[in-house]
Amino acid sequence: MTTRKVVLKMVLSLDGFATSLDGTHDWMFEFFGDDSGEWNLRALDEAGTHAMGRRSYEIMGPHWLAAEGPIATSMNEKPKAVFSNTLERAAWGPAEIFGGDLGVAIADLKARDDDGTILVHGAPPRRRVPAHICAPRDRRRPQPLRGSR
Repeated sequence: MTTRKVVLKMVLSLDGFATSLDGTHDWMFEFFGDDSGEWNLRALDEAGTHAMGRRSYEIMGPHWLAAEGPIATSMNEKPKAVFSNTLERAAWGPAEIFGGDLGVAIADLKARDDDGTILVHGAPPRRRVPAHICAPRDRRRPQPLRGSR
């Protein structure tokens, strides 16, 4: 049994902005440069599975199916794990739909003898993020960022 690494791939502005109300991320592309492109390709190359929620899956699928290049190739050809209690069919494949307990689903993916990381695109809705994850350990002293871009 293996324990695969889970990596969160998320673009976030310093003031906490992640996505427009319609779920698009067009704002971020004006800030991408060579270094962010290299990091992105490296993360995609290391990925064995792309993991995402239903909404991200529905937004990204049509975009990447119509796109070309190394990022589109990774996004289209590598398996996707879609977390949803409502999605019944996954047209952008290869894909597997996981409903129910998210922790059990992630543990299942980590235990599989598959190559590469589990690259999580986006983040859970705010209402599901436990408060202790969002708040610094010591509110008087912000914690330094480590390994971020």
